Amino acid sequence: MSKSKLTGRKATLRIVTLAVLIALEVVLNRFLSVNTQALKIGVAFLPVALAGWLYGIPGGMLVGGLADLAGALLFPIGPPNPGITAVAALSGAVYGFFLHPKRGFTARPVKEGGFFGNLLRTVGAVLIKQGICSQLLNTLFIWMIYGGAQKTFGYFFLSRLLTQTVFMVPVEIVLILLLLPALKPIRHLAAGDAYVTDQNK
Repeated sequence: MSKSKLTGRKATLRIVTLAVLIALEVVLNRFLSVNTQALKIGVAFLPVALAGWLYGIPGGMLVGGLADLAGALLFPIGPPNPGITAVAALSGAVYGFFLHPKRGFTARPVKEGGFFGNLLRTVGAVLIKQGICSQLLNTLFIWMIYGGAQKTFGYFFLSRLLTQTVFMVPVEIVLILLLLPALKPIRHLAAGDAYVTDQNK
C-alpha cells in the first residue's frame, strides 16, 4: 500500500472515530444522563476521555466542544452558552493531556506496574476536570444563566459539590481505569500511528 493511501486511510479512520465519539457523547449526555438546570450526572464523559486517550489534546477538545455544541443546538436543555461549550472543550483537553499514551497512560496489566501510573494520571485528570472545569467554571456559567436575584453562586456551588462532584469523581476514576486498558486490542483501528505503543515506551 502506498504511503498516500495509508495516510488517507488513517485520516479517514480518525474522522470516523471522532464523529462516532461525538454522536455517542450527545446520546449519553442528552438521553442517558440526569440533566437539570444545575446538575449533570451520567457517563457522557467516557467518549471525551476516550478521544483524549486516542488523539491527545486536539481530539479531546474536538469531541468535548463539538459534542456540547451539537447537543445544545439539537436537544437543548437550556439556552446555549459559549462559555459552557468552551469548558467542555477544555475538559477534553485535560483528558488528552493526562491520558494519551505519550503522557504515560499505558494499557499494561497490574502485575507489570502499569496500573499505578494510570491511577495517578486518571486521578489528576478527573480532579482537574471536575474541580476546575465542572465545579468552578461550569458552576459560574450556570449561575450567570439561572441564578438571578434569588440564587447565589454559593447556592449552585454547594449544590453541585455535594450532589455531582463528590459522586462523579470516584465514578469517573473507576470507569476510565476499567475502560481504556480494556480497549487496547482495538485502538490501532481508530488511532493508527497516533499511539505510542507500550513496547516503545
